[in-house]
Amino acid sequence: MSQLTPKQRQFIEEYLIDKNGSAAVIRAGFTQKPSSAKTIAARLLTKENVKTALAQALQEQQANTKITAERILEEIGRVALSDLSQAYNDDGTMKKVQDMPKDFVRALASVEVDEIWSGGSSERRQLGNTTKLKVLDKVRALELYAKHFKLLTDVMQLNLVDNIAERLKAARLKRANG
Repeated sequence: MSQLTPKQRQFIEEYLIDKNGSAAVIRAGFTQKPSSAKTIAARLLTKENVKTALAQALQEQQANTKITAERILEEIGRVALSDLSQAYNDDGTMKKVQDMPKDFVRALASVEVDEIWSGGSSERRQLGNTTKLKVLDKVRALELYAKHFKLLTDVMQLNLVDNIAERLKAARLKRANG
C-alpha cells in the first residue's frame, strides 16, 4: 500500500472489515458526520492510488481466506445435490453423524438430539432419543446453482412478429389523423 497517506491506509484497512465506505471513513478518522462520510468515501474510492491499493488488499484478503468462486460453487453443489438417504443405514436406522458422508454433513444446518426419559426423579431411566436433522435450503441452493449456469434467467424474452418501426409509424399516423 505505497503512495498512500496514513489516513488512506487506515481507510483501506477499515474498508476490508465490512466493505462499507462511509463507515470506513468514520473509523479511519476523516470525519464523524455520516453525510460527509459518504462523499469522502466516494471521492477516496475514485482516486487511482486508493483504487489500486484497495484492489490489491481485497485480492490478498480473498487469498488469505481461501474462499474462491470454485469453492463457493462446491458448497452450493453439496447442498443442492444432497441426498437425505445418506443419513440412514440399509435397515432404516439413522447413522451417527460421524458415519455419514462428509459432503452430506456439510449440507446440514443443524442436528438436534432429544432424550426420552421415563419415571420420577428416583426411578428415572432413559428410554431412547430422537434425532432431528435439518438440511440447508436445498431449493435455494438449486436456484443459485441454476442461475450460475444460466439455466434460469430473470429476463423476459419477447418475440415481436411485426417490425417495431412500422408499428410506431402507424401509431403516429393514427394519432395525427385523430
